[in-house]
Amino acid sequence: MDAGTSGRVEGSGCGLDVLSWRCFHVWDRRHVSFALRYSRRTTEDCNILVQKPTDPAASLGVLAIRTRLFNLLPKGMGLSEPIWKVRHQRFLLVLWGHVVAFPLLAWFFERTALEALIPASLVATFACAAALPNGSRRVRSVLVSIGLATASSFIVHLSGGYIEFHFHYFVMATLLVLYHDWAPLLTLVGFAAVEHGLIGGVNPHSVYNHPAALAAPWKWAALHALYIAAACVGSIVAWRKSEQDVQELQRANNRLEPEVERRTMAEQHLQQAHDELELKVHQRTEELEKANEALVLEMGQRKLAETALRQAVERYERQGRLFEGVVSTTPDFVYLFDVQGGLLYANRRLLEVSGMQLPDVIGKTCRELGCEQWHHDMHMREITQVIETKRLIKGEVSYKAPLTGVFGIYEYIFTPVLGPDGNVEFIAGTSRDITDRKRTENEIRHLLDQAQRREQELREKQEQLVQAAKMASLGEMASGIAHELNNPLNNIGLIVGNVIHRLRQASLDAAIEHSLMLVEHEITKAATIINHLRTFARKATPVRESVAVNEVVQQAVRLLQRQLAVANIRLESSYAVDDLVVFGNALQLEQVVVNLVTNARDAVQQTEAKSISVWTAREDGEAVIAVKDTGEGIAPATAPRIFDPFFTTKDVGKGTGLGLSISYQILKDMGGSISIDSQTGAGSTFTIRLPLAHCPATEPDADSPEEVPPPPLGGTIPHVNY
Repeated sequence: MDAGTSGRVEGSGCGLDVLSWRCFHVWDRRHVSFALRYSRRTTEDCNILVQKPTDPAASLGVLAIRTRLFNLLPKGMGLSEPIWKVRHQRFLLVLWGHVVAFPLLAWFFERTALEALIPASLVATFACAAALPNGSRRVRSVLVSIGLATASSFIVHLSGGYIEFHFHYFVMATLLVLYHDWAPLLTLVGFAAVEHGLIGGVNPHSVYNHPAALAAPWKWAALHALYIAAACVGSIVAWRKSEQDVQELQRANNRLEPEVERRTMAEQHLQQAHDELELKVHQRTEELEKANEALVLEMGQRKLAETALRQAVERYERQGRLFEGVVSTTPDFVYLFDVQGGLLYANRRLLEVSGMQLPDVIGKTCRELGCEQWHHDMHMREITQVIETKRLIKGEVSYKAPLTGVFGIYEYIFTPVLGPDGNVEFIAGTSRDITDRKRTENEIRHLLDQAQRREQELREKQEQLVQAAKMASLGEMASGIAHELNNPLNNIGLIVGNVIHRLRQASLDAAIEHSLMLVEHEITKAATIINHLRTFARKATPVRESVAVNEVVQQAVRLLQRQLAVANIRLESSYAVDDLVVFGNALQLEQVVVNLVTNARDAVQQTEAKSISVWTAREDGEAVIAVKDTGEGIAPATAPRIFDPFFTTKDVGKGTGLGLSISYQILKDMGGSISIDSQTGAGSTFTIRLPLAHCPATEPDADSPEEVPPPPLGGTIPHVNY
């Protein structure tokens, strides 16, 4: 670019540099080209106008003044087609807005519908005509101007000539300047003058509302037109300024045309050189194609190698991203050591706890990172062990970060990373914070100890309750046992007296021998009853053994048989033919049967048919013990609570409510169950089910009750503690 065109465009007055003008010209070329063409035409008209005078001495001053005035005014019709269409469409919207507003104004000013319909129809007609695409821009803009002037005049008429509504003309005139055309603006001004003069002369009260205007309507019509024109001065100045800017742009464009031509020539020379170079390149390309054919095979092999390498790199990068994504989000410590114990990698969690950055820890040992000496020594021993054994190791260690002071107990794993030669290249490690787990384990261990102590206390209390229940049952059976023992002792007394009497008479014979045998039998019977009572009253040990069910039930029945007979209660019993052997405690099972029979005794006390049935059987691989009574039964609402501790249906003072609860727990410990089938007025049936043992019954231990052997004839009677 030469000096005449470089830098800013001289004489343009707008301060645009060449680059800015070219960008602007490319961006809005369609709009500016139209303005430039119109401005060029108006400039030529001015030149012709200046050249017209034939008498320079007479008309030079007039033409100069006229030219200056002409240049001060805008030329008009300078808008590009797209911009003019947009503004014209908006003016049409303004017209239709007036059409809609007339009914509202008629209602506001209390006018008739006809007075609203006439102006609305006229304005709508002008709007439709202005919307037709066939007319020229000036004709359509003049139609819009007439429509807006019509709307303004009718608004004044509807208001009764109020001066405030004359301002509508001023607003419309200002808007019409946006057409950048004198025709619509002058049409509005002329329409206002003529309309105010004509209508003011015919019906002045519809236009003016003051005496001066009513007296001279044409005078005030001219004043209104003048004011309307004066109101547009600012808009006209802005209009003229816009046209001046376009002219400045045209002059700048004229200055740029030589540069454009020079550059066009340069482009042509460049294109010629390019064509020559293209020919040479084509020739050289043909030569290279022959050489390239020899390299195709090698290039193919290289591409295959590059593809394989790229895929390997992508796999490596993907694995790296996957590794980084995993180790960065895990709550565990992840790290990597070399064989000298220097740190090669540490994940985000380890760095956060340590309060360090990755560059700060690379290549440093545990001691250099601030760990205590014992920790460093242990660390190095384990790294050496991993290197020597090539096997992972696990352990636990307490660690307190030197910088942050974060303390925790960590479970760590060191794993060897082997190289191609099979030797350890790196040691990968992970550490998991188990502080909370350790704390929880200690708490659980403490709770388990407490639970075991509580369980032991509960077992002791249960044993005490069982023993208390036994003693209570033993007290209830005391009267029946007294009757059982009274008869044999009375017989013994009579027989012994007889024997003494016979001895005195020295007449020992067969009758004496029979009497002594009866004494032996009665003594044995009394000893058996007393030993059974002692065994029943003994505190049961928690020993589990094989138990013969039929024998236990028979002993319980014999223990209560006399007591039931005294109370006039019929007791029926039957036993399974097969041996029923279960695994449990014989004394506890007997306590359960005694408790059920005692409850049955209490249940039939107030009934006429006093009957209790006890039987055993084998059903579905289980031993079954059933106790049935003919009492009043248990109400359905009460049955679900029958095994609850301290719940009883007996009167106050006649029961503790612990018998069935203890029985339920004893059977549960033996792996069995107890159920009740009761109907009100039809009695109750308690059914015990115990799993059969798969081994023969064990021999009774030293503490089990033994039947007292009968004394030998002529011997002494054994002493029984009771």
